[in-house]
Amino acid sequence: MARKSWLLSQLLLLWACQTSTPAEPVALVEEPTIYQYPKDSLWRGHPLRPDHPDYINNAYPNYSDSIFALLQSQEDFNYPYGKSEEEVQFFLYQLESKRRARIRYLMGLNIPMRPSAMAQKRYLNLSSRGLKEIPYELGRLQSLEELLLKYNEIRSFSTSLYQCKALKRLDLSSNQLEELPNSIYQLRKLENLSLRDNKLKFLPAGFSQLRELRSLDLSNSHRSMAGAYNNFRYLPAAVYRLPKLEKLLLQRLPLQQFALNVQQMKSLRVLSIAGCYQLPLDNNLKLLAKLPNLEVLDISFLGRRTLPKSIERFKHLKVLIWQEENGVNEQAIKALKKILPNTRIYWGAPGEKRPFLRANSIETIIQ
Repeated sequence: MARKSWLLSQLLLLWACQTSTPAEPVALVEEPTIYQYPKDSLWRGHPLRPDHPDYINNAYPNYSDSIFALLQSQEDFNYPYGKSEEEVQFFLYQLESKRRARIRYLMGLNIPMRPSAMAQKRYLNLSSRGLKEIPYELGRLQSLEELLLKYNEIRSFSTSLYQCKALKRLDLSSNQLEELPNSIYQLRKLENLSLRDNKLKFLPAGFSQLRELRSLDLSNSHRSMAGAYNNFRYLPAAVYRLPKLEKLLLQRLPLQQFALNVQQMKSLRVLSIAGCYQLPLDNNLKLLAKLPNLEVLDISFLGRRTLPKSIERFKHLKVLIWQEENGVNEQAIKALKKILPNTRIYWGAPGEKRPFLRANSIETIIQ
């Protein structure tokens, strides 16, 4: 009986399939995976479905690519996705207000805005202006040769300076720099660099590619500043590889030893290790005596009453500076003059002026 019922149900199913109207074929529509606004749309690039309200309402806004480019150039710009025209116009008004305020600020710093004035600017002094950062607009001054930024509160180096292709002198002394970018070598014409009184502990490898650098100041102004300011315990290896370096100031650093490759500094003419009281003098003088072109040496404020015998190796010196806080033994100076008869010795005698190594040219110091 059960078998007959099953056969009857199968026959009825077969009859129903043959007598029913066939269904219409369904068209397969391939949906794109990403929907973007047209090229001239302010909201381009947002993945929305075409039936999304924001897509329908904002697909063709009346804003040109130039306005979009203006918005996109802002560092704090977020795409005004889903915003009304009034809201975007207010956003543009805020940007214009910021732009005008920025122009007034730059004019106060004597940074030119007109292209003709930019092309003529060679020297710019922004010292003691309370700057927290280096203005990125300085990159437009492609004829700038000297830039002074000392006595500010700058914490990071600005890569916009790489556009200053003619820059030869850069003074960043008395700031808050803790590191320099490895790409600093892009300042290819830089000859004079002062990093005095910052918070540096090392120099990047790219520093050695400053092929035109002739003067470098890594000093501290006071001995007690070494813990909170420049804290070089060893001279960075990148400095040894500067091929044209002539003047090196390392005053009041916690230096402990020069490396053997100090002999690579064949162009060095002026060196100051004044105030580097942690530096073992005898061993390091033996190394420094191998510098073939060294003419000026400052070994002041090392807390010494006499100099080691290795000072006899500096027959080629033109100027030796040796001053101490409590004065220098005159008998030691007389003996030193016999050892180095062709060397002018500055030791702090009454009425005697010591050469100012920091700002003077090498020729002025030697003469």
